[in-house]
Amino acid sequence: MKSSGTPKYGVILRCCAVFAATALICAGLLFAADMIPQSAVRTECTRSAGYYMKKDLFPYLCSGMFNTRQDNYADCILNNIIYSMDSSKPVISTLRAAYYQKPKEDVNKSFMAAVQQGLAPNTDYSRYWHGSMVVLRPLFTFMDIVQIRLLLGVLAAAGIAAAVWMLWREGQKVLAVSFAAGAVWVNTWMLTKCIEYVTTFLVMDAMLMILIAYLRKHTSAEARTAFKQTINHHESRCGVTGTYLYPERQWYGGSFRLPYGYTFDIIHS
Repeated sequence: MKSSGTPKYGVILRCCAVFAATALICAGLLFAADMIPQSAVRTECTRSAGYYMKKDLFPYLCSGMFNTRQDNYADCILNNIIYSMDSSKPVISTLRAAYYQKPKEDVNKSFMAAVQQGLAPNTDYSRYWHGSMVVLRPLFTFMDIVQIRLLLGVLAAAGIAAAVWMLWREGQKVLAVSFAAGAVWVNTWMLTKCIEYVTTFLVMDAMLMILIAYLRKHTSAEARTAFKQTINHHESRCGVTGTYLYPERQWYGGSFRLPYGYTFDIIHS
């Protein structure tokens, strides 16, 4: 890749502004979700705690198959974080992402103790899981963990099906089949059994459909390159081999001209 020009400062500033605005909007959504009172989610969280108590933390839904291992451990901690949010201090509570956890006790037992005894959170988990609270905390006002898993899993599967249909309609039948095969390869049906990663699929599928629709009207190098990277990223996560990617190289083969004079050449294998 080589450049024949210098990026304009106006473009850089706009990109920085978009990034900052996105961060502020996402943070605002988290704070808004945190402002839902604990009393509104208590009933469904209590029902969910009862569910975790009846289940193993890492059960195999199909005997001997590691990729069918259900992660109740991660979901239970996330559920505990969502329940423990303090709506009177949304900013601090969101940044802390605290939950109740007794030392050396299973997470499902600590979660049950928290909802039954009203125990205050004592463990901070300000890392990565609770971003999905924007979607999950409102859902916990009227659905339990089993219902939420099913709903989000079905939506993720529907997004994959919609993306496959859009690719097929564009005449990219081999790519559509390979994309569907990738979804099957990673046991997409497990998304109905665990919420830890389902939001990744929801966002990914939504952006993929937007890119396909955009490419229908635009032929810019930027759009083609963005689409190629999205497909590659999804199929690499799904474990699909380079053989499946060959139709994509045919579709988007050639030399692309990127912003600011860059060129990107794809060599057919």
